[in-house]
Amino acid sequence: MKIHTHQRPPILRSTFKGLLLLSVILISISYLSVNKDHYLQSNTSLKQTKPIYRAPLPLELPNRTFLQHHLAFPRNYHFILDDTDVCRSNTPFLVLVVPVAPSNRKARDAIRKTWGTETLVQGELIQTVFLLGLPSRGNITEQQEHVSMENLQYHDLIQSDFTDSYNNLTIKTMVIMDWLATRCPKVSYAMKIDSDMFLNVENLASPGHHPADLGKQSVVQGKLVQTVFLLGLPTGADAQQRQGELRVESRRHRDLIQSDFHDQYRNLTIKTMMMLRWLDSHCTGASYAMKIDSDVFLNIQNLVRLLMDPANPQRQLHDGAGVVAQSRC
Repeated sequence: MKIHTHQRPPILRSTFKGLLLLSVILISISYLSVNKDHYLQSNTSLKQTKPIYRAPLPLELPNRTFLQHHLAFPRNYHFILDDTDVCRSNTPFLVLVVPVAPSNRKARDAIRKTWGTETLVQGELIQTVFLLGLPSRGNITEQQEHVSMENLQYHDLIQSDFTDSYNNLTIKTMVIMDWLATRCPKVSYAMKIDSDMFLNVENLASPGHHPADLGKQSVVQGKLVQTVFLLGLPTGADAQQRQGELRVESRRHRDLIQSDFHDQYRNLTIKTMMMLRWLDSHCTGASYAMKIDSDVFLNIQNLVRLLMDPANPQRQLHDGAGVVAQSRC
């Protein structure tokens, strides 16, 4: 049995190979095109979620603006109203300076009719002035005219050329201190008090209320009250010099009690212990003793009045108010 094979013509074989090659090329191009679109989409989503890092700004930029801080200095301001007689014709014992807004005429009149009228208390001269700046709201020209007319009537206004506003309260206080330093250098005391406060001038100027009287022996309500100061040894490089100054002070005032511990913060317990020891050995007959810090002002008259009040029980009183012992014995 014979098998017959038919041989294809050469032209058919060439055509078949060409079509096969073309198909492979087309499939490759399609695959590359699809992958390209997928790659572009992936990169786009990554760009949307990936954080962007920027280089830091330089320390100095040519067009960059910086905050400017205003430096307040008393010589930057000048007094445009200052014809009061305070500290000129005489030297008062106490000067009361009231900072007030230019438009607050009611407050100034209220003070003039009440505690501001007291000029001679316990034989001491007391004077009151009002300090204000330039008007900052409303009809500024009209307000300034009213201020000038008011000063012509009372001669107790001191006005500087700063804008009177809440933001300038520091300048206002600075101007008060500048006026006191230049106009009243010899005044014994000066007090800044707000315009909405009521001041009992009589109590303020009463004898025994002055800081100068704190260390003096006094008789209050018929009771002897004496003051001593307790201290330790000086420390530091100039300790020997300061110890010499203490000896001179002690010979002059005879009110210092000194122990041989180093006077420093960590030895405050020792200081209190030495004070109690001194009271126990030197003042066994004292009715009361009080420890009070040196930066505290004590109203001795009120204290003695409180201790002598029959309504208060006569027993030991303990108070943490404060370093001066009220009893010398």
